[in-house]
Amino acid sequence: MTTSDILLVYDEMVQISQQMLDAAHRQDWPSFTTLESVCEEHIKQIHQRDDQLPLTAEEVEKKIDLLMKILADDRQIRDLLEPWMGRLSAIMRTPRS
Repeated sequence: MTTSDILLVYDEMVQISQQMLDAAHRQDWPSFTTLESVCEEHIKQIHQRDDQLPLTAEEVEKKIDLLMKILADDRQIRDLLEPWMGRLSAIMRTPRS
């Protein structure tokens, strides 16, 4: 895997994170879960090779830009999920008769 390949994986993760955000907005949890699994596979690819590849300054900037986009989507996803998770937690704490 080359540095171009690894940056392509990061770019694909940006696309996936945007799709996950869209799915979360629609409350399409089956699609969200599928995309989450695809994202996990990309993360595995990155973990296997990312530290082994030297990046130019320009590639480092691109990588940082891509990571910032992923993190921004992740924050928005968390903002959407936290209230839902709170409601689910409350339901699970409610004693059953």
